[in-house]
Amino acid sequence: MVIARKCWDVLAKKTEEALQDQQAALNAVKTRYQQLLTDQNNLIRIMEQYQSQAQDHLTQLKSVSDAANFSSFLNQLQTLLNRVQADLQAEELNVKRAKAKLEQAHQAHQKMTSLQDQDRNKVKAWEKKRDQQEMDRLGLTLHQLKR
Repeated sequence: MVIARKCWDVLAKKTEEALQDQQAALNAVKTRYQQLLTDQNNLIRIMEQYQSQAQDHLTQLKSVSDAANFSSFLNQLQTLLNRVQADLQAEELNVKRAKAKLEQAHQAHQKMTSLQDQDRNKVKAWEKKRDQQEMDRLGLTLHQLKR
């Protein structure tokens, strides 16, 4: 007697869970990436606003320290922007890695599902063959009884 193996169900479920975990990880990485993009845009906007305001007040700077403060603040903003851009590049790599892992998890899930289906098909084929043999045997018995 051939019965379906329980291991394929367990393995298929594990790969499905891994697939869901990888999807969640990809979503988290994408969210982080979008947040960094928002931060970058906000920093650029702040810098542009500060520079435009400073241009208006540039002639009104009263001392060298005001000019130094203006320059120092812009440098700090630029440093922060550079850091956010570096983080964006790193997060882009993380998105690519997460997509690759998701694809691997998807392939593993498809493989396990396929193996599960093959096992079920083998069981069905065996049951069909067994039923046909039983029908043949019953037919022969009935034929012999009619003689």
